[in-house]
Amino acid sequence: MSAAPASIVISAHQPFALDHARQSEVAQLDWKCFPGDFSEGWRCDNHVILARRLGKPVGYVLFRAAEDGSNVAFLTRVGCLPDERGQGLARKLIARSFREAKARGFRAMVTYCFTNNPASANALIAAGFRICSLPKPLCEGAIHFTRTLG
Repeated sequence: MSAAPASIVISAHQPFALDHARQSEVAQLDWKCFPGDFSEGWRCDNHVILARRLGKPVGYVLFRAAEDGSNVAFLTRVGCLPDERGQGLARKLIARSFREAKARGFRAMVTYCFTNNPASANALIAAGFRICSLPKPLCEGAIHFTRTLG
């Protein structure tokens, strides 16, 4: 009989614009989650939520204030290591981002994914997002999602 996997610890962190150690950690995790899909989203003024197993990062969520100055948060990136996928980790990280965003005064969260990524769309829907149309799309040709943070 195999041992149960070590539990996941999820922690939230303030925006890390000047925290180079955390930027590096998230950048390395991003590369492992999305090889060849370099994103600089982790460099901006995002709040970060990290999931760790045995002290090592295995997943993350980034969110920030929407650029229009409203009290809407924008979920900028969700990543889980390949071995952690399909176990509900993304849903747990997104749920934590909802709580953190609401605690910071945001009333809703928006995000998008591309039409060729049904796994992401399904994870967003499972986490409580609903497909929507926005007056000003975040990304042309993408599926947009929203969630009220009631």
